[in-house]
Amino acid sequence: MNTDFASEKILSGKPASGPDYFIWLSELCGAGSALPKKIYEAFGGNIRKAYEADFDEYVSMGFSENDAQLLCDKDFTRANSIIDYCAENRVGLLCFGSDYYPQKLYETKTPPPVLYYKGHIERLRGGAYITAVGSRKCSEEAYEAGYSFSYKLSCAGISIISGLATGIDTACTSGALDAGGFAVGVLGSGINILYPFENSALFARMFRSGLVMTEFSPYTEPKSVNFPIRNRIMAAMGDAVLVVEAGNKSGALITADFAAELGKRIFAIPGSVTNPLCFGSNRLIRDGATAVIDASDIISEFEYCYPSVVSVRSSRRRTSDIKAGYISRRRRGKSAASPEKSEIKRRKTKEIHKPETVFSDRDATFSENDGKHEDLSMLSKTEKKVYEELKKHSASANELGQALSIPQDDLLSALTMLEIFGFIESLPGGIYAALQNI
Repeated sequence: MNTDFASEKILSGKPASGPDYFIWLSELCGAGSALPKKIYEAFGGNIRKAYEADFDEYVSMGFSENDAQLLCDKDFTRANSIIDYCAENRVGLLCFGSDYYPQKLYETKTPPPVLYYKGHIERLRGGAYITAVGSRKCSEEAYEAGYSFSYKLSCAGISIISGLATGIDTACTSGALDAGGFAVGVLGSGINILYPFENSALFARMFRSGLVMTEFSPYTEPKSVNFPIRNRIMAAMGDAVLVVEAGNKSGALITADFAAELGKRIFAIPGSVTNPLCFGSNRLIRDGATAVIDASDIISEFEYCYPSVVSVRSSRRRTSDIKAGYISRRRRGKSAASPEKSEIKRRKTKEIHKPETVFSDRDATFSENDGKHEDLSMLSKTEKKVYEELKKHSASANELGQALSIPQDDLLSALTMLEIFGFIESLPGGIYAALQNI
């Protein structure tokens, strides 16, 4: 697809209003609101028409006076800034009516009018999905179980959805990617906020081979209130939920509750009754969740529902292959995708600058060869500029800032992302150098 975000169409060519109107509605109503869907349907899918309506028209259509007053805020400043940011930084926009908007998510009461994404959006249509959740501070046994289950599920053709947190999320996402499967990460922050920061290398893998999405606009900080809101998306997008290990107050239980409300199947891996890390997941089993002790328990049920996609036979790979991949990752540290440096500088909030052009949804997807053969499609203009300079010669941050006239905050952000993606390396003495062999 080569649909231009500047046009009056949204990805699939319907409905007849641009993504900037959806962003206006999303920012106005806030994450987790039921109002956007009501507005969208009341105006026949034309959000521009909804934007142009007045107070009396809203009330005449059955909206409360409070909602009508809210919708009378026509300030487009924020929406324009977000559109500019997304174009500059190659962030895709997925709105109601798009071919790739998850139908299971739209069918809920509170679907987000806009999803920001990076990665393989074209792989999101169809297929079988399971949402894998569990504690951030998990046991070693649970981490291995999560990795093994996801590896086998991916080999069978089942895609994995997670929140990209540490612990179980990291294990399950890594297992899926190592198996060559498809993984989707749903964030509780803006698409440009790599949280948790120790998972930065996992984010880089996801941008290249999976899909990362969020309903929160760029620069939204990962506040605790965001994660339960995020969890409803994870629950809705999956055909079922797998709880690997969860304590009594684990956020994984929130996802399971959302899924249960939607009539989804809940699977849980049983644990020791004396282990507090397993209290929540064991309670789910007591209350009706299906206990599973091997990925084949799940695959056999999915194969019945998705016979053309899921295959038990395809999942039968040697256990040693799974174990080898798991051990290899665990040797790198507690996180299966920890970067070599213990601390990674965060992108600091900055003013969003207007870009020269906008881009299509296809431009925001990455191939398996990204980062190789000089394919720089994942990089922003600033990151490309810095990388091209470092290909000429190694330099310090100060030298780069002077040579390229880039503000220090923007430069440090670009250097961080280039190092995460594997385009450059930092050398002793604060010197950066391009990796010429990528």
